[in-house]
Amino acid sequence: MLKINRVCVIAALALIAACAGCGRNSSSVTQSVQYGNVSGYIYTASYNAAVARPAGEAGRAAAAGVPTGYTPVANARVFIESLNLSTQTDANGYFLLENILQGTHTLKVAKDGLGTLALSVTVQANTTVSLNDQVDEQALSMPPEQKGTLVVTAAAGAVSAPVNATVYINGMATSKITSPAATISDITPGTYSVTVKADGYNDPVAQSATIVANQTTSLSFTMVPTDGNNPPLLTIVTPTENQSFNSGATVTLTGTGVDSEDGNLTGASLVWSSSVDGTIGTGATLQTSALSVGSHTITFTGTDAGGKSGTDTVSIVISSTVQQNTAPTATIVTPTAGSYTDAQTITFAGAGTDAEDGALTGSSMVWTSSLDGNLGTGNFFQKSGLSVGTHTITLTVTDSRGATGTATVQIIVSGAAGANTAPQAFITTPIANQTVTTLQTVIFSGTGTDNEDTVLTGASLVWTSSISGALGTGAFFTKTGMAAGTHTITLTATDSQGATGATSTVLIVQ
Repeated sequence: MLKINRVCVIAALALIAACAGCGRNSSSVTQSVQYGNVSGYIYTASYNAAVARPAGEAGRAAAAGVPTGYTPVANARVFIESLNLSTQTDANGYFLLENILQGTHTLKVAKDGLGTLALSVTVQANTTVSLNDQVDEQALSMPPEQKGTLVVTAAAGAVSAPVNATVYINGMATSKITSPAATISDITPGTYSVTVKADGYNDPVAQSATIVANQTTSLSFTMVPTDGNNPPLLTIVTPTENQSFNSGATVTLTGTGVDSEDGNLTGASLVWSSSVDGTIGTGATLQTSALSVGSHTITFTGTDAGGKSGTDTVSIVISSTVQQNTAPTATIVTPTAGSYTDAQTITFAGAGTDAEDGALTGSSMVWTSSLDGNLGTGNFFQKSGLSVGTHTITLTVTDSRGATGTATVQIIVSGAAGANTAPQAFITTPIANQTVTTLQTVIFSGTGTDNEDTVLTGASLVWTSSISGALGTGAFFTKTGMAAGTHTITLTATDSQGATGATSTVLIVQ
């Protein structure tokens, strides 16, 4: 139809020109513009030209996909740029490009992951010519082209809160967003200028990325807000991803919100919500047994004093089917078995975990002594003045359905004044066996207590990793870009007289 329209237009123009010459005894010679078609088959480099095949276009069509070594390239773009004509190959690698002006043209074939072809083709009027007959068939084989991968991240502030920014390569916007990381595959090896842009942030200086075949190149951008206020970083600690609970079970929600300007966010600045039930409550720790049956996306939102917000999410399932209840597990971290004095302040720290309820806290954790009876409740407290004698310390944890678990430790309390006692160290985050990626910001928080010095701070608290060595000091800091592997994170507390105490947890970085 396109060819007919063009011919009609040319004929009309010729007729007008001829009429314009009437009366001046002049004549005009009209010529019609001629068009033809080009067809062919495109193969990959594995195509074997020596395989016997019936000659000609009909033979190829009959044998398509049958001979050994025949590998068609489907969905490749076939085009002639100068004429703005294009089409695609079908599942057999076949294409038909129609209504081409007769003459010699450059035909190109392109597809991601394969080398681009540029071939000279001669088009004959009113004829469909076979490209396979005009050029060596090996010239129609597209060799695989080795590509590289680029990973781009963007974060703001001292806490490295992720920023959703658009990635630009050589000044051109891509469709990739750093949320939390933009991964761009199939990039031809070479050197590129890369930057990112996001509303509300100054454009960072472009960085150079050298792409190598079959390798991944990573770039990280630090974003500066135009108003100077960085967003907070929110992290959900519990529940864990895809954790399941029975309907009516107590779900413990714990998280942290840290802001570059405001520090730790607390209270009403931290809001928990559910995709099913709406707002649940506020604060860094919250317990609820009122979640509806179904799949929930739990969102933890923190808002700083300047109005900037950050979020983290986790998916959980509330099941209507009553499942067999598993008894919880109790773990005593401190005190450890050993000798203490009646004047000494003893720290009681432990954990309660349950397959259905997750982490247990508060009144679901009860500490008792075989000599002194009830000592207290919760994950952490301190107590002095225990009776002289041998104590069996018991931690009893109870889940939402009344099942219990216990742990015990034996300590000896004497009335004699003791020498300098070693301090005790406690890690709050990361929690045991927490899993993060190399791109995530990890929050390190903990405490150190000493009978003589009370609370230890600053350089008295030293954090180390079994893989990365020294990490930092103090009761709180964050770190991004942890090396991949299973880290044993150790917090060592040192008192003013040089005595030390240490505790460890496991952090998995993927």
